[in-house]
Amino acid sequence: MKSIPEKRPASPPPHKKILFMNGNSRLIRALWSAECDEKAARYGFEVAIPARDRDLPAETWPQLLPEYDGVITSWGSPVCTAELLARAPRLAIVGHAAGSAAAVTDDSTYRTAVRVVTANPVMAETLSEWCVMMLLIAQRRLTQYAKFRPGERCDWTKNAGFPDLGKLAIGLWGMGDITRALLKKLSVFRTGGILVFSEHADSGEIRAAGAEKASCFDELLRRSDLLVCLAGMTPRNCRKLDAARLALLKDGSTVINPGRARLIDNEALFREVRSGRLSAILDVFEEEPLPPDSPWYALPGAILTPHSGAGCGRERYVPYILDRFHCFFSGRELSNCIDAARFRTMTQEQCGREPAQ
Repeated sequence: MKSIPEKRPASPPPHKKILFMNGNSRLIRALWSAECDEKAARYGFEVAIPARDRDLPAETWPQLLPEYDGVITSWGSPVCTAELLARAPRLAIVGHAAGSAAAVTDDSTYRTAVRVVTANPVMAETLSEWCVMMLLIAQRRLTQYAKFRPGERCDWTKNAGFPDLGKLAIGLWGMGDITRALLKKLSVFRTGGILVFSEHADSGEIRAAGAEKASCFDELLRRSDLLVCLAGMTPRNCRKLDAARLALLKDGSTVINPGRARLIDNEALFREVRSGRLSAILDVFEEEPLPPDSPWYALPGAILTPHSGAGCGRERYVPYILDRFHCFFSGRELSNCIDAARFRTMTQEQCGREPAQ
């Protein structure tokens, strides 16, 4: 008679101490949910949230760091420089519960052994949905004939005066998480071609995603009917879409910018939209909120949204980071990890801003 092997109990989850290193109590309450509590308990994480009930100053964190294995950051968290990380000998991973990790890391971070992950892939999903919506609104020229507010009327003379999507070329500037998510969504549409310009992605990756790599930025502009600006805000990209390059776009093209306002010379874009040669759909502005007397509000060829492109789904950021931490502490391969090379392509928030007086 064969003996039945004894069933071994499952290994307990690794016990790790995690610090939510952000002093904004309102933001903490928006990001931390019951799902976070459940995941932290399931993964064996002891999570400290010092600012859960009250705001805390930046000098709070250096004295707390030494006892933690991982930190969660978000908007307004301190930059995890090598000097700061040196105070935390146990610290092995930083998880940014927001977009670009460039907001909380610098070059020195990547000279340490600490790993860096970000919730940018989650944000990319919601922002790519906004991009699909706006591409279709631009293609259908919806604002020219649709009724949006009480008292308005539909313009029945323009109910079919828009081009077929299958005859329009879509241009994507940048090849980060948002573009990758957008390309997946666009794969179900019949377009006149999708062109991508990126200085770091290879043509094989772009081709596999169903698009063509532009040989240069100017080619992207000359061929695009609908241009979506998704590049990282780096010194090389700051106001790269200037007056001379805007002039390369075809008459009737639409510039869609959900990325960073300073990718574009916005005064030059304003002149093009005011003339009627181009249209614009903007979610980001050099001054936010956009002032009530901004001349952009008077332009019929402009659609403006209040930096809301990735405004939904924030409750998924911290659970995603906790999943990444569990993967790391369990010894499994960590996907979407940020290294020094990728860091240099990511948005740098201060790039192109006027220095404070």
